[in-house]
Amino acid sequence: MATILDKILVEKKKQIELLLEEQPSMVESGVERPSLFDRLYRSEHLQVISEIKRASPSKGIIAESVNPESQAKAYYEAGAACISVLTDTPFFKDPLKI
Repeated sequence: MATILDKILVEKKKQIELLLEEQPSMVESGVERPSLFDRLYRSEHLQVISEIKRASPSKGIIAESVNPESQAKAYYEAGAACISVLTDTPFFKDPLKI
């Protein structure tokens, strides 16, 4: 019996294959990015990663009318170390599409 994670992985694999056909090189080379792991690990204080999503595969609609810009601002002002925005469709209802 397939789990929801199995279904998400199958769908994501299809989406990635299509993206790679359309744009084979989407990764910037030579760009150095800070390590979130290192920043969180070396912090002297508890760090929170906040999440914005309209729906969950297991719970359905959570916050269908969330405004991602105002929600991210509220998380930032509350001290979030990082903000995760789930834009994957069809499982999480893209919060960037209002």
